[in-house]
Amino acid sequence: MNSISNDFVTIEYDSEIGRKTAEYYMELFNKEPEYFKGILNGRNTIHASHIPLPITNDEISRGNIIKYILETGNAKCSLFCTYTPTQKGVYYGIMSYINEGSSHLEEAELKLIYHELAYDYLKMTGDFKYLKKYYYGVPLDFETEELISYKIKHDYDTLLKEKVDEIKSRPMYTQIKDNISEIYEIIEYNDKIADEIIEESKANNRRVKVPKIGKRKFEELVIGALAYIDPTNKMAEEYLRLKKEDRVKLIHGERNKSSEYHEERDQFGNITDYRLDIYMVDNIDDVISLVHEFGHYYYRVFDTKVKKENSLYGELPSIYFELKTLEYLRQAGYTYRQVKTTCAIRMMGNDNIIARLLPSLYCIQEDMDTKEYRLDVKKYVEGFIPKKHIKTLEMATLPKTKKRIMDRIVYVNKVNSLSRYERDEESLKYLIGTYFAMHSIINLKHEDVLDILEYMREKTLSLAEIKTLLGIDTSSTQSIYTGKKLVR
Repeated sequence: MNSISNDFVTIEYDSEIGRKTAEYYMELFNKEPEYFKGILNGRNTIHASHIPLPITNDEISRGNIIKYILETGNAKCSLFCTYTPTQKGVYYGIMSYINEGSSHLEEAELKLIYHELAYDYLKMTGDFKYLKKYYYGVPLDFETEELISYKIKHDYDTLLKEKVDEIKSRPMYTQIKDNISEIYEIIEYNDKIADEIIEESKANNRRVKVPKIGKRKFEELVIGALAYIDPTNKMAEEYLRLKKEDRVKLIHGERNKSSEYHEERDQFGNITDYRLDIYMVDNIDDVISLVHEFGHYYYRVFDTKVKKENSLYGELPSIYFELKTLEYLRQAGYTYRQVKTTCAIRMMGNDNIIARLLPSLYCIQEDMDTKEYRLDVKKYVEGFIPKKHIKTLEMATLPKTKKRIMDRIVYVNKVNSLSRYERDEESLKYLIGTYFAMHSIINLKHEDVLDILEYMREKTLSLAEIKTLLGIDTSSTQSIYTGKKLVR
């Protein structure tokens, strides 16, 4: 019996075909010694006549030998065992896990993400422990967050490169980059408005409660708000039609979910089904939520090209409807403070969006492939302190406490800087929508705004064209809430 060996396995053979098979696989094992030693799991001898014959496709041959070793070694893994992860896959897996959360991912998705991260960890450290658990351990008893944290802390440059590659593959990102200075102005406006409203809301919070309402009052206020927005009653009638067709789902008892307008389209882009899912909290916030989602429905865009090109303005109709509903609630007898408390919810959301978005926006620069660029981004994420953490840092007296807080801030900044395009676009929609909606409330006639919203359903528009339509003077923007000028 002849054999060929390395320091962890011997392949025996007794024929010329067996010799060639043994030599081929030994070369393969020596390219990934930590990996193959790990999946062999203590097994130190195999026979060439028992293993799959190699073929011309190296990737398939690699997969075949991995499958053989695992199947004959009592491994419990069945998914992705022969798959060779890529850095792009690792990046996408990390961002999917962070953005969607483990509870919203399918079991197969969780397994794929874990396998990619565990394989990547092996490549980085030579440590097989996570892959061993995947192949031979208890299914889904995984330390995914540990692996994500290790990757971000120790190989941020690689992930940043993958983010940059993704940016370049997204044509719509050019729209953001080309308007980056105006987007920063919009962010600044939202930041100042949020400060005004949140601070006032905090001052009133102990004395003001958002009024509870029952089912009858809810319906009365919804119809009243829609009639206020559209005195012709077409919107109210459309809402009643949706209710009659059971397209309005009022969902109670799930307060950790966000209301949404949900639509399905066929392969040609035609809307085939739709509904409003409203997660109820049993106070006047429910009225705001429903009117907001109704705005998405009422000004839905049918043309897929227009929908894509105007995607950054997708929240304008709904946020404008929110502001008009706040006006209506004041006329319906609710106090300024009650309405302001409700309004603060939107502003607190925008405040969180800004902190999350800024590190990602900083990554949008011209020379994204240079070492200097990556150093510049790292310098930014290590120095950027979201305003909600400033007081916490100031109050920390012990150096080790301050360092622990700062380390956490830097880690979160790195995560945010790696954000994928879809999440950035979703965040920008709310800030841009708030900015344009507030300007429209202050400076335009209501009937003119409705005409503009209708026009936007059919025409592709640039940011500059939207501003022209709305007559925006960027030298100053007035706060709807305080009447002060917010000068740039």
